[in-house]
Amino acid sequence: MFEALTAELQARDEERGRVLRVEAQRRASDETKQREAEQLLRKRLKRLEHAKTRRKRRAERERLAAELAKSGTATVEQSTREHASGAEAVGLEKGVTTEANVAMPEPNEAFRSALDWSARAAQALQEVRARQLELKDGFATLAVAESRRQEALAAGNVVGEGKMREGVAQQLVLAAAGLDAIGEKSWTAVDDTPLQCSRTRRRFEKRVRKAKAKEKREWQAALAELTQPALAYKSAEEVYRRYGAEAGRVLSREEAEAIGFT
Repeated sequence: MFEALTAELQARDEERGRVLRVEAQRRASDETKQREAEQLLRKRLKRLEHAKTRRKRRAERERLAAELAKSGTATVEQSTREHASGAEAVGLEKGVTTEANVAMPEPNEAFRSALDWSARAAQALQEVRARQLELKDGFATLAVAESRRQEALAAGNVVGEGKMREGVAQQLVLAAAGLDAIGEKSWTAVDDTPLQCSRTRRRFEKRVRKAKAKEKREWQAALAELTQPALAYKSAEEVYRRYGAEAGRVLSREEAEAIGFT
């Protein structure tokens, strides 16, 4: 490339020389970008390999802890007192005793049970960490669907209650418990993902929506039977009194337009 560039410059072809210079600069820039990309790729592979090695070491430690918790209790119960001989105690300085004479507390049943559960918890946490991506994806999908369903329910676009909602809520609670256990509490923040809604509150909101819809239908039916528009406010007042109002009420302009009276 540079030989051709020199030849073109010597031939006094400025346009061709300019094109060759631009081409040389572009190739140099591409080579630099390629070297940087390869360097970044090597660093990323190195980090991934290091993380993989750390996960393996942690899994090995947890496996060893589980094995010790299950089968190591018999070793803990054994003592070295019977293996010590009386001859070994001869020649010791004053205040120094052999290992056989040191009394060690033996583990009780509660401590052994706690060791067993600790081993199971370590194994369970390891399994949850290995499947945290699937857990996060499923939790996010269910949380978004449940949030949209609650919005539709609050807007009155969804009616009826079924067992499917209870199953979804149970899945969300279990997934949130797993994410909290492995330190992913940001996924289960109450402000971001509302998980459960009181059944009593949902039923109350449903009754309120039905009462408002019934009241609106009665207003519209009463207005449809009127022969004189001036009696519209009187009809609305009668409907309003039947729903427990203590005093008469005059409709505002917005309410009158909402029920069809203009």
